[in-house]
Amino acid sequence: MFRKALALATLATAFGPALLGCSCVAMGVKYDLSISAVVFRGTVTEVRQLPLRKEMGERSRYTATFSVSRYWKGHPGESVILHVIEPRPDCVGARFTVGAEYVVFALAQKARDYRLGDDFWYGWLDIFRKGEDILTVDNFCDSPTEIRTAAAILRELGKGKRVK
Repeated sequence: MFRKALALATLATAFGPALLGCSCVAMGVKYDLSISAVVFRGTVTEVRQLPLRKEMGERSRYTATFSVSRYWKGHPGESVILHVIEPRPDCVGARFTVGAEYVVFALAQKARDYRLGDDFWYGWLDIFRKGEDILTVDNFCDSPTEIRTAAAILRELGKGKRVK
């Protein structure tokens, strides 16, 4: 029994990051705040799947609409729409649940298609003009955090401002 546990622990340590596909080092709230266009607290009111894009296979793209209650950066207004892709082991994307409340560090991005070498990775140019501004969360490390697990983030951010 001990040998099996030791073998599993060794495999998990040696191959864990490769098996999980994505690992990151959290840079902290101050860094995330500095690179974000809009930082807010909000409740998801709608998640809508966007048209599938053949080059992306079965990977979905979504809009997530938030009702904003507080903000720390930018001027989000009463609602924010994020454009996101389904998370995968490449560390890009996010998943949202209608009715859940999140702290979001949103990035401003110019709509474009992304490639890895000659291979298509993901993109937006079938639904947006090239260079059009969109808000997104770009990677797993900076993914939104549900309020129920965001106490430390909220403490570091401080009170924030109410949406008018």
